[in-house]
Amino acid sequence: MTFVAALFNSEELVIAADTLSYDASHHKAAKPFPKIKRLGPHLFSSSGTSAGFDIYDYLDAKGITLSPEIDVAADEYYKLTDEVYRDRRYAAEQTAAILMGGFGKHGPRVYRWNLPSQTALTSEPNGRAFIGTIDSSPTFFPRFLHDDRMTTEQRIQLAYFCVARIAEIDPRVGKPIDVVVLTRNGLKEYTAAELEPFIRQDGVIWGQTKQFFLGDLMLSISN
Repeated sequence: MTFVAALFNSEELVIAADTLSYDASHHKAAKPFPKIKRLGPHLFSSSGTSAGFDIYDYLDAKGITLSPEIDVAADEYYKLTDEVYRDRRYAAEQTAAILMGGFGKHGPRVYRWNLPSQTALTSEPNGRAFIGTIDSSPTFFPRFLHDDRMTTEQRIQLAYFCVARIAEIDPRVGKPIDVVVLTRNGLKEYTAAELEPFIRQDGVIWGQTKQFFLGDLMLSISN
């Protein structure tokens, strides 16, 4: 499993994702696995089993070229992934959720679909999209707090905060957390050093939230 949060307005797309991977042969967490991938001028991610990333690697090796317009490219890639999934005959339990984002004529758009496909791809119009453990309660924060007027830094902080909280309660999601920002000028992948201020602030925000709701209880427990 994994968790990916995408927040966007008319100018930018921010995606945050956990990097937990599992070494089944040794029954332990493996080295961090980047789950936000470049797909030409667009971005790709997947959750569920490894099927989504397997198909991404397969299509990447074939050197496919997609439209620079996300609205066209998403439909092209949806059809390709569905075709490959069926041709390679993945087992019934090898499901995946796909997220793809990029820029079109009217700004950034984010699309989602499932493998095997059960419905057509879905466009997310409300400035936010999630795949993975989307029923987790921390998605409350971006669902209710995300605003088009946020700065890039605020959008990053909110996306990071959401993924970090889910990583605390779901063993299938784990740190470190990757953050990528896409604009018409290009893509920015944040390094660990660049994310450090956001990580520190995340601790402050979460500490203040717990203090507000659990202050007296936390004090009694500590005593």
